[in-house]
Parts: sequence; structure tokens; C-alpha cells
Amino acid sequence: MGTTAPDVIATKAGRSFAALDSDRDGHLDWSDYRRLADRYLDAYHLTPDDRRAQAPTRAG
Repeated sequence: MGTTAPDVIATKAGRSFAALDSDRDGHLDWSDYRRLADRYLDAYHLTPDDRRAQAPTRAG
């Protein structure tokens, strides 16, 4: 009788955080996001200057 169901949201958030915290320092900072972007570029065989790797501009 003393078992509780796992907190699914906390589990998912923890896994997401662990995946993004690429240097495992317990904090998310620009270097973690930069490494994520670099992994996408590498996976899709893109260079940073490729238009598909750039943020879209806001239409005014």
C-alpha cells in the first residue's frame, strides 16, 4: 500500500532537461542551445550560413 504513481510531467521535464544540458553542469545556458543547434545542422548536413539554418525574419 505505500506506492505512489510517478509524476509523469516531472519525469518528462527531467528527461528533456537532461537532453538539453549537454555539458551536464545542471544549468541550461547558451552553450547548451548552441550545441543543440549544431547537432541539428550536422544531422541535416547544413552549414550555419545556409538559409534553412537561419531564423525567419519577421514580416512587417
